[in-house]
Amino acid sequence: MYDKGSFYSNLSGCSALQALSNIVFDKPLFEINGEEPLGRGNYKHPVKKLNELGAINLGKFEIKTLYRKRYITNEQCFTQERKRYRCNDLLGYPLLID
Repeated sequence: MYDKGSFYSNLSGCSALQALSNIVFDKPLFEINGEEPLGRGNYKHPVKKLNELGAINLGKFEIKTLYRKRYITNEQCFTQERKRYRCNDLLGYPLLID
């Protein structure tokens, strides 16, 4: 629905979290304006990044999901035990959430 571009198996430059934020704030899906504030430009934990956008952390609980994978990106960064990490993230479309 939001992704009108051509499919690429690997997307660079925009994290899945940034794309989600862009959808919520009615911006173009892969807009980063020269930086990636929710990915490689920010080493906060992804939950803290979401909290800063207004999301509410309901804690951990088990859910079952089925996604249609769309893109793998290598833009997500976080810090754990004072060590910085860069990792891949998945942008997909939920088909089932139970």
